[in-house]
Amino acid sequence: MATSWGQSLFYFAVSAAFYTQGSCSPDTPPATRPCAPETFSFPVLHGSELVSISASPVRNWMQYSNFTPEALKIGSEGISFCNVTVTYTHPGQGDSVNVQAWLPLTPWNDRFVGVGGGGFATGEFTGDIIASLIAEGYAAAATDGGHDYREALTAPWALVSPGNINWNLLINFSYLALHDMTVIGKSITEQFYGQKPRFSYWNGCSTGGRQGLVVAQRYPNDYDGILAGCPAINTPEHAVGILWPQVVMETMGYFPPSCQLEAIVAEAIRACDELDGLKDGVIAVPDRCKFDPMSVVGKAFDCNGMDTTISTAAAHIAKAAWQGPLTEGGKSFWHGYPVGTPLTGPIAVANTVCEEGMCSGIPMPLGVDWVRNFLVKDPSYDVRKMTPQDFQDVMKRSWLEYNGIVGSNDPDLSRFKKSGGKMISWHGVNDELLTVYSTRQYYRKVMKRDSEVHSYYRHFEVPGVNHCHAPLGATYPLHALQDLRRWVEDGVEPEVLRGVRLGENRLDEKRLICPYPLVAGYTADAETGICLRQDEQCRREAVDGKDEL
Repeated sequence: MATSWGQSLFYFAVSAAFYTQGSCSPDTPPATRPCAPETFSFPVLHGSELVSISASPVRNWMQYSNFTPEALKIGSEGISFCNVTVTYTHPGQGDSVNVQAWLPLTPWNDRFVGVGGGGFATGEFTGDIIASLIAEGYAAAATDGGHDYREALTAPWALVSPGNINWNLLINFSYLALHDMTVIGKSITEQFYGQKPRFSYWNGCSTGGRQGLVVAQRYPNDYDGILAGCPAINTPEHAVGILWPQVVMETMGYFPPSCQLEAIVAEAIRACDELDGLKDGVIAVPDRCKFDPMSVVGKAFDCNGMDTTISTAAAHIAKAAWQGPLTEGGKSFWHGYPVGTPLTGPIAVANTVCEEGMCSGIPMPLGVDWVRNFLVKDPSYDVRKMTPQDFQDVMKRSWLEYNGIVGSNDPDLSRFKKSGGKMISWHGVNDELLTVYSTRQYYRKVMKRDSEVHSYYRHFEVPGVNHCHAPLGATYPLHALQDLRRWVEDGVEPEVLRGVRLGENRLDEKRLICPYPLVAGYTADAETGICLRQDEQCRREAVDGKDEL
């Protein structure tokens, strides 16, 4: 399924390039106090020191990226807000951190939202999420963590010199700047509107999803509700793991044109689409999909107008990507991707490029910079030279050195539970960058630790959705923040997430988004679907004569 939403991680860099301050007006905005620097002061923030505060009104701003589905919430008139930028430092650390708070000039809904980042960007200043929040009346804030937020795919800030990590900026990126931003953002909001926010929420995807879990684990009293999409929970493993298909191709010395891998994905979807009882071009229950890429070797397909066949080598690469990395003894040591997950695309893990009949791999920049800057600590290191054993060694080192800093996989959420907070995480089943299996593993650990986890934290797996975006026709959890609000403010537990079918901008009652471990099932007597356990789905299909189980 081709996506028209583009690159969810690339939008941080691209949108920033088009950023402008909008058209400023000297008029006092419809708020308690003027949108001017003298309105604001730096809050008490232990270990921090103010550098400067700027503030100016921005009207009818429309320079958001329009790459993610959240852009659907923004009207044709754009957004108008008071843009407050607070620059501060941690004395002795040599950093300069910027926090931007965007405060609606239209009626404020009495709520504050902290917005997360993506890739190596600690926060987004110009993306769809923060713009959509302003359009809905939220006050929102984000932080750059002390480095250029436009460099989301690379981490030139990682080293102070070859061999030496910039630990101060890494700690900012990992967790410290998130709490700082929350304190500053809430204070600026209160100073502008003359009252504290009635409720506070976190909203982020990818790195922003990881940050949401970080906040729940490290700063459990900062937010009433946390929305974490496609979270990079195990960042030290994720950042290395995304390079596995490239290692496989380099080892084989074979780089299939993208059309071959796309043909294999299409065959997988054809084989397993209807396992949930609904034919919609989506493998909704990949755990039950037994498709083996080797079964379609030699099958003919069209590649850019030329007839060709699926090769054994291409099938092996697809199988390796979906299966995940193995030791020489055949033991799995990191997750693969659900069968049918796209292997090619802007941020997919098995991309290649072919010129004049010669093909080569395109390693994901996120993984490249993580390995060469944070692990090898040499910006000139060529990740293409990694052998499967090198890959395994590097992943182990990554976990040992960085899990306690940037990881967010602590299953102990007891302090967050005690605070009364609520959390929703969701992950696209077809996430082509960060595998859904990682978030599932984390949630299972939380469930094992606390049998009452559903009372404060629920996780949803979303069929057909990619990494923080989705193709047209897919059902996307566009209103997940409202579902979280209903849980926090009204006590309405999210039995399902209310999905929107992209391209139609309407609530989709046909495709359910069920809480894990439930999956949606569709039969003639339940056309709108019902949420079932995996084993119940199997039994239902056996009764219907669709399965041999």
